Amino acid sequence: MTGWKEQENAEKVRFMEEKQMAEKKAETIIKKVVDLLSEKRYENVASAVEINSLTGKELREQVEGYLKLNGLSHIDGYDIECRPSPNPAYKQLNFYYYNNGSGFHVDYDLSTNAELNDLTLQMEFLYSQGQQAGQSCPKEQLAAAGEALDLGINLKARILDIHVM
Repeated sequence: MTGWKEQENAEKVRFMEEKQMAEKKAETIIKKVVDLLSEKRYENVASAVEINSLTGKELREQVEGYLKLNGLSHIDGYDIECRPSPNPAYKQLNFYYYNNGSGFHVDYDLSTNAELNDLTLQMEFLYSQGQQAGQSCPKEQLAAAGEALDLGINLKARILDIHVM
């Protein structure tokens, strides 16, 4: 009776592989959004992904207002590494999976000059209707930002908020 055990293990491996693939695809979208923020191309962010209750103009006002209030000139691009945290468990990018299998929530801590600036980008990634593990994000989502990507997994990306954590 090892057949059912092997099948169960194979399903667990497949689930973990799909989860890793979904995270990698989400990270591609997050990178694009963070880079657009760092380039101050807020309207392109609004064209690239759905923004929960904000327009590109409102996003600009929110981010630029925070930067001005705190004497900061910019947000770093995605590839700028933050200085190491004293907390060894700290991660700049965190994934939180929904219990119902519909998708996941992501927090990405933004930085300025390689230092955390207290702003956190919060995004939600939902699998296509009827799917628990992903397949492909519509190319239109990133094409409007100037980059059409074959993301290979079906995720709907949405910015929930950018706020002080």
